[in-house]
Amino acid sequence: MSAVHTAGTSALRLVGDQWRSASLRLVSTPGRRAPRAAFVGIVVAVLTIGLLGLLLLTTAMQQRAFALFEIENDIAVLREQRQVLTAELAQLEAPGALAEAAGTIGMVPNDTPVFLDLDAGALRGELVPAPWPAGDTR
Repeated sequence: MSAVHTAGTSALRLVGDQWRSASLRLVSTPGRRAPRAAFVGIVVAVLTIGLLGLLLLTTAMQQRAFALFEIENDIAVLREQRQVLTAELAQLEAPGALAEAAGTIGMVPNDTPVFLDLDAGALRGELVPAPWPAGDTR
């Protein structure tokens, strides 16, 4: 027998006062349910806000990626300029270039250098003035 049929037969067996106490009573209705349209609206709003936030986040990340790319390009250009300037400086510091630059401003090589001995406080070598270049009338 099913549960419904069994419950029905036991209720019919009650007689007298017991029948009245076992009778059906009015039960209060459950709380009012929220309308389905409001729920759907809330879900759609949450999804829309989430998608817009994701779109804004992605856009911001792309902008930063482009900025990073430009900065890396600038760094590469500056590295190349540094290499060029370093090579140019090494060329200008070469002994031949220094001698040529010194000659253009009127300096002459000294074949008899003199050294200062700091411990003894004396000069080592003979002081001989450097000769004037030929054709210079100073």
